[in-house]
Amino acid sequence: MAGRRVPESKWRERIAQWRNSAMFAREYAEQQGFSLERLTYWARRADREAQGQRLLPLQVQAAASVPGLR
Repeated sequence: MAGRRVPESKWRERIAQWRNSAMFAREYAEQQGFSLERLTYWARRADREAQGQRLLPLQVQAAASVPGLR
């Protein structure tokens, strides 16, 4: 696959297939004909994006003052 740019959607597909395969990353990459480095790069990228999607906006309000506390 050297020299060809693979679309992000294809890598997302590959990552999902690998994670469902119960194979080690190296084994899966070798079997599919691409490098372990590419597989782990896209897996980390997908994980970071998924983590970012789990964060929700938060509104911070001022704390109520309590008499007698400074």
